[in-house]
Amino acid sequence: MVGHLSYSQYPMIKKIGNDSLVLMTPTQGVKINKKYTILVDSIKSVSFENKNLKTNIDTLKTNINGLNNKIFNLNNENYQLNNSLNLTRDSLNKNNKDFENYKKKYGHLEHIDLSTKRRTTVGIGVTILTWLTLFIISAKN
Repeated sequence: MVGHLSYSQYPMIKKIGNDSLVLMTPTQGVKINKKYTILVDSIKSVSFENKNLKTNIDTLKTNINGLNNKIFNLNNENYQLNNSLNLTRDSLNKNNKDFENYKKKYGHLEHIDLSTKRRTTVGIGVTILTWLTLFIISAKN
């Protein structure tokens, strides 16, 4: 029982000047060293993972900024295309109205225009036929 009492007195702390000295059994020292090593390794691992996470966060921020710029540019292009389409639509509507007004004003002359086109086409055909006939006659002579 005496050995047990002396063992239970460890760890002991002794003061020497401003320093402290810890006395313990070898088994206690091995256990403390193992715990210390495990904690140091855990801290290194967490630190490494933290650096990786910070790098990943920085990469994500860069990617997000790039995507935001692309979105801004696409929205700007979309806005410009919509403006261009609106101007084209307005121009087509104006031209359609002008055409409708023209048809109302001059629609009754449409049949005259068609007969003039027919006469012109027939006249050109007759002229070509006449030239061919004259060419054939002159080639025979």
